[in-house]
Amino acid sequence: MTDLLRDRRDDLTRQALLRARSEAEAYLEEEERRRPSHAARVAAWRAELARFPARLAEEEARVAFVGAVKSGKSTLVNSLLGEDLLPRGAGILTAQVTEVRTGPRFRVTAEWKSAEEVNRGFSTHLAALGMPGPWDVRSQRHRETALQSVGGARSPHTQPLRALLRGWGEVGSRLESARRIEESGEVAALHRWAGRDETALYLAGLRVEVPSPDLPEGLVLLDCQGADAWNAAHGQDLEDAVLSAHALVYVVSTRVGLREADFRFLEALRGYGILELTRCAVNTDLAEARDPVRLRGVVETVARQLREAGVLGGVWSFSALQGLLERRDLLDPVSVSPGERGLLEAWAQGSPSLAAESREAFEAFRERLWTDARSQQQRLVLQRARADLRRTLVRAALDLQSPGLGRAAWGAESVDALAAWAQERLGEASRGQRQALRQAVREEFSRRRAPHRAVWEERIRGLDPDPAGAWVEARGDPVAAGAILRARLEHGAAEILAETEPLRINAARNLALQARGELARKGEAVAAEVAEVLARAGAPVGTPPDRRALAREITATRRVPLFRRRAPGRVPVPARGRLRDVVEAAGRAVAGRLPTGSRPLATAEAAAQRGLLLRGLRRAWDAYLDELLEDCLLVHVDEAASQVYNRIASWVLSCTAPGGTPIASALSRLDADPGAEPPTTGGGSP
Repeated sequence: MTDLLRDRRDDLTRQALLRARSEAEAYLEEEERRRPSHAARVAAWRAELARFPARLAEEEARVAFVGAVKSGKSTLVNSLLGEDLLPRGAGILTAQVTEVRTGPRFRVTAEWKSAEEVNRGFSTHLAALGMPGPWDVRSQRHRETALQSVGGARSPHTQPLRALLRGWGEVGSRLESARRIEESGEVAALHRWAGRDETALYLAGLRVEVPSPDLPEGLVLLDCQGADAWNAAHGQDLEDAVLSAHALVYVVSTRVGLREADFRFLEALRGYGILELTRCAVNTDLAEARDPVRLRGVVETVARQLREAGVLGGVWSFSALQGLLERRDLLDPVSVSPGERGLLEAWAQGSPSLAAESREAFEAFRERLWTDARSQQQRLVLQRARADLRRTLVRAALDLQSPGLGRAAWGAESVDALAAWAQERLGEASRGQRQALRQAVREEFSRRRAPHRAVWEERIRGLDPDPAGAWVEARGDPVAAGAILRARLEHGAAEILAETEPLRINAARNLALQARGELARKGEAVAAEVAEVLARAGAPVGTPPDRRALAREITATRRVPLFRRRAPGRVPVPARGRLRDVVEAAGRAVAGRLPTGSRPLATAEAAAQRGLLLRGLRRAWDAYLDELLEDCLLVHVDEAASQVYNRIASWVLSCTAPGGTPIASALSRLDADPGAEPPTTGGGSP
């Protein structure tokens, strides 16, 4: 479908939604006039409808730039802005997701974490090094103890600990009981805060406003850390940025090509159901232009590998640095240094055809990116608003029990009974899918030979239960020894779960999709039975919602992908409550069988310790599966069944409402929405 047709359909959808909302208001006014005793109920539904225009309001379109370390993400963002704003160069210079939007003047806003948030990470790192307990980075004694603990320790947790300690002198004074907001008008402040882990680890967010003529109003660019950066704490920030975006740009450098870290990250995007949002920028190193045949070969190889990895949103090849330097040379020639101008001349003289191709591809990429991001954001807003309005209208109509809904023998009570019957049938289908998911999870994850279980078993066999040697030192104190092993056990479980996440996400996503398809199929059958009942009663049946329409309804109303974390007020995801309980119980069992005394650890004792640890981790795996079911998959099924019911109930009401009434017109308009199609955004279903 062309962009023009898409825009036209979106305009029609918006107009249909606004008209349906006006008709819903007319319906409520009529109900209040005819049944004054329902005035309080009508007022509540009016308040709900009053919030509808805000759902249609323009929102910012967010574009996330992701990829491995040193692939050129920051340079590409700078190129799109037309100026050197974000830190770039040698070393890892993006330590914090940075939001960039247009504004009247340059301003950087830092949101510093609260003391509790920083101390949570501080304590986690120390516990992983065998030093559990409440730690406070504001205490000089605690900082000195932490500094000693990372002296000779070999652990992924030593680097973030060192960064926290190095950053204390500069940003420690900003640490308060609540988050603190700080603004600056200096680019140097942005570089200090965004480009170093010692400051970024204290940041909860970093936003930049810039008066760039190249950045359209309403677009936000997210410059993300490298997907393979050493600091595991970046993972959560990166995930939040990716899942909030309406478009993703995966940047690959021709200098290094695609590595294993790239494929792992692309697989994670597929697991989240947002790989189709991704278009890739192959950042070409024109310094290799002396051998254009080789350079084109590298680009073609990377593009082929990306397509094989499932990237369907387009692969573009250009030099981000060339785009940046040429734009700066156009807007502010003085800002281009002699060395940079020499690069431009060398590229133009060395391989003029490649330089011209790169320039044209960059301009086409920028134009397409802006268009796609806005279009995708608009479709998501319209789909969600449509689903919200339908749900509100259905519930209001059934709640008010208006006699005006009926035809002949079909009074309001009969409509309610029919809707209740459909709800019960869908409830049965939901319960059946819940049971099927329980069985499928047991077969997919619990069997010893299942691939997910095999990876888990392999990883836990290689886990060192006491990497820092702290347990041996604490054997004389069973309480301390037990605490150390419990901390190691908990961290080990979380560490392995994180490493094996893509495997589990793909399998769980497939199970959720199968359940969703079954609910749509069952909904189609229920709608067909309802159509027979309505036809026998003489009501105009119209076209019952089919499987495709019901699947679309489920997709349109999912707020977040299946496995998003830290989403208050939204669909729950695996918490660590039960996992923590199991881990602590396993830790207590280990501690109860620990040898005491200061003698060296015997081989048999070490084997017994490892055996207990492995058994505890296996119990943690079973606890994880319980959470996967209860907090993700089963919630997903319940929500999908609810959306199928809303769609069928809306159709029933439109069939039984007297022709020409506001309620009938509004429901018919929603069901005939010309813009309905499954969204493919980070906010959709996985």
